[in-house]
Amino acid sequence: MIRAALQELGQIELSQGNYEAAALLLHEALTLLEEVGSQDQAAHALYRLGIVERCRKNYEAAVALQDRSLPIWRSLDDKSGQGYVLSELGMIAGLTGDPDRAASVLRDSLRLAQELREQMLSAKCLEALAAVSLQQDDPRRAASLFGAADALRKEIGAPIEPFERDSRDQHLNDVRNRLSEAAFTEAWQVGSAMTGQAITAFALAEARAPVEVRS
Repeated sequence: MIRAALQELGQIELSQGNYEAAALLLHEALTLLEEVGSQDQAAHALYRLGIVERCRKNYEAAVALQDRSLPIWRSLDDKSGQGYVLSELGMIAGLTGDPDRAASVLRDSLRLAQELREQMLSAKCLEALAAVSLQQDDPRRAASLFGAADALRKEIGAPIEPFERDSRDQHLNDVRNRLSEAAFTEAWQVGSAMTGQAITAFALAEARAPVEVRS
């Protein structure tokens, strides 16, 4: 079907970082989907368009798109869709300078991921929570969360999307710059060695460890 093909082509362009092309394809798909009343696929298109706008740093537009997507997922009782949208809204909150709200929304997303055993969503949340921990002056916690996310991605064979890699690498470099090499390695290994339940418990905890900076 044309609508499905446009969605998939839009996702491919997004994955390759071709945001203009992705936006055009996904908008076209969304128009067709809304015409035929395909709610679930329209929600997918809105979610993907929200990611495109986040990547283009159009955060207000990104939030508006995700806010349109979320009630559709709720009406469909689709917890997976809700979880992914919440992960995006949490990321955007962090990017726009509200790390406390970001952490709260991302934890809600992670709880859904745990309930549904959505490991890809869990990895996404862990990486986003790591970035938030860095904003909250907790680089050791950030290193552990990044280590946990990396181990999970390796376990499920799901490398980070190319369009997310630069941001993740920048945050990792920031963590390394704020910790000694020994402290970074130790915190990373703590995270990477955690089991699924331990990872979730650690990520959902709000307590923060003392900051250790590079001397």
